[in-house]
Amino acid sequence: MANDFLRVRNAIPLEREYEGWIVREIEDYLALSGRKATIFGVGSAREKIWPADEELNVAGKVVGLQFKRPSLSNPPGNDPTHSRRLHWKLGSPASQLNLVLNTPEIFYALPTFTDPKYKRVSLHHCLFWRPENAVRKTVWYNNPGANPARSYLQVEGATRWGHYMEKLVRCLIGRALPAGGLQAYVNNLQADVSPDLGGVRARSTPTAGIYIIFIPRLPGQAEA
Repeated sequence: MANDFLRVRNAIPLEREYEGWIVREIEDYLALSGRKATIFGVGSAREKIWPADEELNVAGKVVGLQFKRPSLSNPPGNDPTHSRRLHWKLGSPASQLNLVLNTPEIFYALPTFTDPKYKRVSLHHCLFWRPENAVRKTVWYNNPGANPARSYLQVEGATRWGHYMEKLVRCLIGRALPAGGLQAYVNNLQADVSPDLGGVRARSTPTAGIYIIFIPRLPGQAEA
């Protein structure tokens, strides 16, 4: 049976489409689980997706997601599966990869489908993963034949959303922020990677595609 996860209808969806689908499902997950949270794009801190401004001055944990659009190589031997076909490119812009490497709480969000019919279950088909260095700029779902000096050969076993949230709640990932620290954190992040345009930020900056998830500390919960 053909692998319809990788079916292309007209074109592979745009990166911002993946962002919208997956962030919306994260939003739904947090609402259904009863967790108050703030989610917004770092490129414009005013573009709030989760309207919870009252939480901005509460201490809690923060993680970032850098979305990457998947790419497909020609299937070897007409192999329609993920193996040796599905991959993601990390090299552009270079500052983005350096930002992720130097910010342990930011993870790449790597969608594992190209058929938009899976958009309503997109969170189930996304990997949350961190790179190891700035040399390898191609990430393969599972391609043992790729160049290991320039590529990550197999990431299909990377963290999925449920495990990602479990690790966040257990304080195994993320960054703890003091009360009132979220805005300063976002300002510093933007300043590190955004060009200075005389006080006016470009519409498309190296932070494009990064979303922050801030989860307030529960009453009585000790600081991580």
